[in-house]
Amino acid sequence: MSFQASLFGRLRPERQPVSDRFVVALRWAVTPGFGLGTECYSVWRTIDHGIAEQIYPLAGMPLVGAPGAKRDGQQGWIIDAEALRNAAQERSSTPVGLNMLPRFAPGTLVEDMSALLLYALNDPCFAELDKQLETIIERLGGSHRSDTKLARRFWPGAPPPTRADLLDWKASGERANVARYRAVRRFYRRDARKRIEAMTLDYGFAAFAGLGVDNLLPAGTPQAAEINYSLRFGAAQIEIASRRVDLYERSLAPPRNVTASPTKGLVGHKMFKGHLGRGGRWSPPDAEPLAAAGLVELADRVRGSALGKRAHSNTAVISWTPAPSDGDRVAPTGPRPRAMTLDDPVFWRVERYCFPDSADLPPPSQVPPGADYEICMPDERFGINRLADGSIARGELVDDQSRDYGKPAMIGWFAYRVRGIDLFGIAGHPSDPDAPPGGVSPAITLLLDDVAPDPPRIQGIDRIDYQTGDRSVTVDCDIDWGHDLEFAAPDTVDFALFARWRRLSTSAFEIVRSERIAGADGHLRARVALRRSGDPAVIPHDELVAIIGERLIVDGKSFLIRAANPGAGYSLTVARSKGENPPIGPAYASTISPTVFATATRHMPRNPAIPVELRLVSMHELHFAISTRDPVAPITSARLYVHVLGLSLPGRLDASGRFDVNRDALAPHETRILGQWQSLGAMRAKSLIKASPGLVLPSHRISWLLDLPPGFSSGALDIDATAFDDAFYVHGPNGAGHESIRSATMTCLVLCATPPGKPQKVRTFWAQGGGQYEPHALVTLRWDAVAGAKRYEVDYVLDTRLGLAAGCSDEALIAAARAAPDTMFVRRTNGALTHGWTDTTIPGQAPTRLVYRVRAISEADRPGEWSVVALVRVPDVRIAPPPSLSPPQAIHDRALRLQWTQAGDLTGLGFRIDVRIAPEGAADSEQGWRTVADYLPSMLKPARGALFETELIDLAPGTLWQVRLCAVRHALDPIDPLARITRRVDGYVSNFQTGLTTGELRPPANLVARRASTGSVALSWSNPDPYAALELQIRKPGARNFERIALRPDQDGHHFTPGGAPGRWAFRLLASARGVNSLSAIVEVDL
Repeated sequence: MSFQASLFGRLRPERQPVSDRFVVALRWAVTPGFGLGTECYSVWRTIDHGIAEQIYPLAGMPLVGAPGAKRDGQQGWIIDAEALRNAAQERSSTPVGLNMLPRFAPGTLVEDMSALLLYALNDPCFAELDKQLETIIERLGGSHRSDTKLARRFWPGAPPPTRADLLDWKASGERANVARYRAVRRFYRRDARKRIEAMTLDYGFAAFAGLGVDNLLPAGTPQAAEINYSLRFGAAQIEIASRRVDLYERSLAPPRNVTASPTKGLVGHKMFKGHLGRGGRWSPPDAEPLAAAGLVELADRVRGSALGKRAHSNTAVISWTPAPSDGDRVAPTGPRPRAMTLDDPVFWRVERYCFPDSADLPPPSQVPPGADYEICMPDERFGINRLADGSIARGELVDDQSRDYGKPAMIGWFAYRVRGIDLFGIAGHPSDPDAPPGGVSPAITLLLDDVAPDPPRIQGIDRIDYQTGDRSVTVDCDIDWGHDLEFAAPDTVDFALFARWRRLSTSAFEIVRSERIAGADGHLRARVALRRSGDPAVIPHDELVAIIGERLIVDGKSFLIRAANPGAGYSLTVARSKGENPPIGPAYASTISPTVFATATRHMPRNPAIPVELRLVSMHELHFAISTRDPVAPITSARLYVHVLGLSLPGRLDASGRFDVNRDALAPHETRILGQWQSLGAMRAKSLIKASPGLVLPSHRISWLLDLPPGFSSGALDIDATAFDDAFYVHGPNGAGHESIRSATMTCLVLCATPPGKPQKVRTFWAQGGGQYEPHALVTLRWDAVAGAKRYEVDYVLDTRLGLAAGCSDEALIAAARAAPDTMFVRRTNGALTHGWTDTTIPGQAPTRLVYRVRAISEADRPGEWSVVALVRVPDVRIAPPPSLSPPQAIHDRALRLQWTQAGDLTGLGFRIDVRIAPEGAADSEQGWRTVADYLPSMLKPARGALFETELIDLAPGTLWQVRLCAVRHALDPIDPLARITRRVDGYVSNFQTGLTTGELRPPANLVARRASTGSVALSWSNPDPYAALELQIRKPGARNFERIALRPDQDGHHFTPGGAPGRWAFRLLASARGVNSLSAIVEVDL
């Protein structure tokens, strides 16, 4: 390789203060690919052809070209870390008072360049190259894996070699393998030199690499002086290049067509400021030993800690067109592109100006004079892109703010200008961002945050009980703003909470059809048809979607309502309960109404997250010491985000700066990862945590006092929240700033804990519908409505269970029921939805009294006190069985003795006795019966064996009488609400018996004879007894005997026409029965 060199120089625009001495920037270059020379280049200066003076290196500087290069015996050159640090310090210095000149400032990581510099040396120690091979592969990104020339020659068709493969090739000693190893090593030497050559375009790095220097001319040097420099190589000081430098300023022309427009960007979180990024003092631990030890989950967390957290924010993308240079006016000759000239920029510098507090202002027309511009990403060098012909391509830069953690998001109007930077680090003329007349400069753009925060997480109590009379309730909420939300939206400043009241509602239905579903699931599900009171139509399934997932309550039994559509003609699908379908009858379901009843809103400021640096105090107790830039007050409830573990641990921060973790509040995954971390032992665990960045995230607990809406009893309170950022220029319906979407809703049941009241009035009812062969009667109860009652429970007790005497007063029965224990009562229903209910299955075959009690159940399912509300009487509808009548006995004149027995309950029984004269022919005829006795209850006392006896008197003698009895029940009449009037319930008629009476037959009485105008005689009389035969006896005037005329036995009148001589006629009647007869008195009439 022939050795060639070039020397360049230019007057800097800067002058040394006070002395006003000129500064000349010099730099030189050698044959491309030569690498960094270990021998020092020297630079000599003459002024106006005077004596040559060595200006570089100065006295006392090491005579070594490459920075940090040191001879390693006879093995070659190495890079010594101490010498490298010294070279960086010496070569980055500038003449006194000119610290603004470009220089290389690597900071504390200069040692990281040792491998790159070593591989760029032209005379390295090969043993040291072998040691640093892995480092250079990592530093240069393993570029040998993508080099096709290497692959085709040394591993055709095989995968690229790993570090282990390279070491195996070297250790094998085989010629082919050693050649492959050395080929890779040569590849990285060439690659390192190319990287160094590209880096030396930066004048500061060129000076650091021993290829440039700033020369301060002697005081008083005239601007017209002729300044010549020569470059000499090595100890022999062989001149290899020279350059005359004219003392006049020459700056690059400004770029043209500069535009700036918004684009999506990122902003680094302030937590990592000073820890990660440029100048970061924290190095993430190595996760591989943890993975090798089987602590995979912990290793993943530690591995992830190498990356900081960034949030979305808008930034600007700036583009521009390079200004034409003298070289652009010279067309390239031949196939080679145009070469770079001293008038070409090698870097771009983009500068920004922020118009203060301008986010909500109109577009500015110009930048204020003397505006303080800030360099965008000052630690970066934005290289020039060249096209195939060598011309400079259009420039573009995204103003990335994410590299420096802790920088605020860019908000407001920003003006941008661009400068070219030449080979000497001299900035050219800036572009002009001022607006043209009547317009807005395209280099001025408005950057606003257009991303709303993520919604917070809200949690809290799930139930509040309040007392009647309370006007408000307190809801304890906790807004969880975890590290994930903090990293995504660090500009969040405020939360809004929204409360919505919904009422608990109970819907009453009537099940009209209930059947098991056909198919494989039939044993699990049933379908029911429902209708509302007073509406015969079946409710469609679509109208009942709101109660899906609730329970259908039927007569105290609960059936889960399923979502499946039951099909046409049915309303709901339900889960069967204990293998049973819901019974036909009343049912109800309670649900929280979807309709919002009332609303409330409040705002809450966010407690800022506090960046901290961590140190472990006690691994067993999980105590951490934190250090912050500013003092922090104690926080009773917070989370500590430990970045190296990726965990937010709950606990408290005391005044001494110690954070105590609450072990009881740890989530399972937190406990698991902490367990892996603690398994390392105290020393390794502390080392892993040491100086880790962290965040203290104060809790956001709020006790929200909410007024109970008028008319609200029980229901649900839905609370959700939104987050607001600091975008003061955005005004929404709920406040300033971008508002997040609503968080997931926290639902809290709000229930009235006061038991409902109780009905006071006791009513009396008659049951109805019972009968001799009907087992049940029904009664429709009513009671006073109770405020706040969702439903009522109904019990009854039979009078016979209360142990009182039969026939006791209603008042005594009610008093006994009030004092009776619960075990005496029978539950009738749990689901009376109104202050009335019909009991259809009360005992109906016998008279009884039932005492009903009810208690109200509030919407919060709190029971009130039991209250007796009704006394129900079941009417006596029993038909008494027929008495068993014995044959009558004639005991004295005109009397019969009757005896009979009566089965069944004798309470309230009287007897009716019917007689008739035994008819001729069919004995079962109902004709001729008449009641001769009607005994009221208790008028006849039964003898032993329920034997009754009585006497029938004044029965016509000589008559064959048929006798029958009917037991008559005298029961209270249901038409009388006061239960005082009775009614007669005839029982079955007994068998009839026949008896013959004895004694004297009463003759016909009151016989009267009247002469009519026609000459006939009208006779009339009365029959006090029934007769078997009756005849009229007539005695003519002057006759001694009576003539007879037969009459009907029941006849009581007769017309007689005399056929004889005038005179006194006599009349009498002869009545006769079995074995007896009697004559009436004689009446006479003159004719």
